[in-house]
Amino acid sequence: MTYPDPASPPPFERGPRTAPSAVDRFFGGPPVWVALRLLMLSLVVGVILSVIGLDPLNIIQSLGDFVRWVVRRFEDFFHLGFEAVERIIRYVLLGAAVVVPIWLLVRLFKVSER
Repeated sequence: MTYPDPASPPPFERGPRTAPSAVDRFFGGPPVWVALRLLMLSLVVGVILSVIGLDPLNIIQSLGDFVRWVVRRFEDFFHLGFEAVERIIRYVLLGAAVVVPIWLLVRLFKVSER
């Protein structure tokens, strides 16, 4: 049975780490991997921007159109909310035109019974 040389590092350990190069430090890692990550992130963001209707060739106008679209949706929702409240108030008034007189008659008859 042979024993490994005690002066040699174990096989699972790596050698001494070298400091990253100036290029690696500038890019935040190996340039090829950084480029691939940027490419994938650009693809995902591009798909999302395309779905919401932004055009990369005219981004400023597209952003303005998007803001106007959001404002219109908010206004539509706001008006829809007030239309619903107005409709509810009309239903309450219509029901009250029937319920309140009946309630008042019932209360008057109960008071006269005492």
